[in-house]
Amino acid sequence: MNTLPDRFKDDVDTAVTKLEDGWGLPTTWYRDPDIYRFEMNVIFGREWQYLAPTEMLSKAGDCVVGRAAEVPVVVTCGADGTIEGFVNMCRHRGHPVAHENGNVRALVCPYHGWTYSLDGTLKRAPECDHEPGFNTDELSLLRVGVDVWGPAVFVNADPNAPPLRTLHPRFEEICRTRAMTPDVDAYRFRRRVAYPADCNWKLWYDNNAECYHCPRIHAKSFASAYKAAPEDVDNYEIDRMFGYRFDAAEMTDDSGELRSTNYRSVQLFPGITIIQQDDLMMVSQIIPYAPEHTVSVWDYFAERGTDEDRFERWFSLWNQTFTEDLTAVSAQQRGMRTGFMERSRLIKTAEPQVVAMNRAILEAYRQGLRQI
Repeated sequence: MNTLPDRFKDDVDTAVTKLEDGWGLPTTWYRDPDIYRFEMNVIFGREWQYLAPTEMLSKAGDCVVGRAAEVPVVVTCGADGTIEGFVNMCRHRGHPVAHENGNVRALVCPYHGWTYSLDGTLKRAPECDHEPGFNTDELSLLRVGVDVWGPAVFVNADPNAPPLRTLHPRFEEICRTRAMTPDVDAYRFRRRVAYPADCNWKLWYDNNAECYHCPRIHAKSFASAYKAAPEDVDNYEIDRMFGYRFDAAEMTDDSGELRSTNYRSVQLFPGITIIQQDDLMMVSQIIPYAPEHTVSVWDYFAERGTDEDRFERWFSLWNQTFTEDLTAVSAQQRGMRTGFMERSRLIKTAEPQVVAMNRAILEAYRQGLRQI
């Protein structure tokens, strides 16, 4: 964080003012490695991120590996059903103690055999019985924060982070008023798809936060099933959460076009998206890997009783939608890289969610700067 330019605080203050006038963040912030490092510390290192479906951690011994920002994590289900999360690094030399999702009796580091129980305590370390000063009680796996909402498990790289509902105190209210169900039995997990994008995470987030582009980019995918013109979108911004409701597009014939009459969603800063509609639920995580590389992970769930063919058709539509997004944001990033455009000119009336999301980023910057 000390590598930020001396003027950065003034640049953030300027960006706050310009944002309210409809101007986006400086385009250099979409490729600057020092800004990226700052964001990993003050945003992704402190906020909640989606990890996995609850059903993958429903039995004693279940474990799931993933990332919380840049921190490798492993989350386990103990014998009593308690879900706990740890940094996926052996306390010996830092090797991962788990490489894949599954069901295990213990977490065993394959490098030197150090063995941890499902609650993270070190149970055995080969050849260490007579090591002076060696105390297994001091060598438990380091913890990360874990929280749950219905079908979704969340992680936070900060083990002392406030709970998800504290950082987003109106989350339950929004889910309730938007008729989003937390029922773990309402949907069953079907598949995970990772969409790698050659762009900064903020560009991917911008793209997911608005549907101004939908009638053009997604004319044959998302916008074929929903009324996607900006004036047709019911959106909101509350408590660093952004959400939408879309009405189904009118049927053009009786050929069985895909339609959903109950689309609703919520996005939690900085990148959790939960979508529920007839037949389908999707939950996503944004994972920044580098200043100009981001992976968006989407888990697809089928509503109980959904026809298999109908699920596959919905999956195909959404998969096409996200693939189209990848093309768009990668092209944007190439433009950002040139330095020819200082800032984007946002359309506040058509892109209120982008303005709100960028406002949340700038507030996180300010909070981070106060702590330097």
